Amino acid sequence: MANEASAISTLRTISVAEAVFQSTAGSGDFGNLKELIREQLIHPGLTNGIKNGYLFKVVREKGSSESLPSFAAFAIPLSYRKTGRRSFYIDESGVIRGAHKKGFEANVNDKPLDK
Repeated sequence: MANEASAISTLRTISVAEAVFQSTAGSGDFGNLKELIREQLIHPGLTNGIKNGYLFKVVREKGSSESLPSFAAFAIPLSYRKTGRRSFYIDESGVIRGAHKKGFEANVNDKPLDK
């Protein structure tokens, strides 16, 4: 499905943008969607988190003396079965995971996508 391919591509773009943000404006931390857009690392069309039938979310954890910084980005179909069947997930590892989640978020425990 074209929407799913677009969601996977967008998550890859977000992952690259996160790496750039972390090494520049983030001073070691990852950014949220608004920060990535402000730094012109992703397209401003993602301001509302919606693209090609998918909702995109980024959750990040700032680094501390107890933990390293981390992020997780999610792509969830806006209308399960109509705009997409699979939900997708990527984190700082760069591995995209996906599964049929019936409109709920994919997570780190889902199977990595074949390349």
